[in-house]
Amino acid sequence: MTPDEKADKATRILELVDANVRHALKLKAYYCRAAYHDDVMSYFSKTKTAPGYNHIVDALLFELIMTLVCLFDDSSNKKHADNTASLPKLVALLSQSQVRAVLEERSRQRKTPTGEFRGQTTK
Repeated sequence: MTPDEKADKATRILELVDANVRHALKLKAYYCRAAYHDDVMSYFSKTKTAPGYNHIVDALLFELIMTLVCLFDDSSNKKHADNTASLPKLVALLSQSQVRAVLEERSRQRKTPTGEFRGQTTK
């Protein structure tokens, strides 16, 4: 893989990591609101909907844990590690000086990851 391709891959991984971090923050907010605030819990406690509410709270926690695990996934299996979008994979790509040089050159040229100039408008 060329340094340009690695820089593109690092950019794609960064976008996915960013999306996962945002998703994790939303899940944390939803989970904490549902699990720890009395106004929400008191509405559902001691009603027929309490078991369903508990399942939803558990599902939010499970989704939060899985999202965090994905962020730090560092597969030792080379076959699956190449399509992993995680922080360790991103750091590995950015630790390569050639990849950093490509990204710095793109920044100097004020190009977006897609190759378009930032000041350019699409018609």
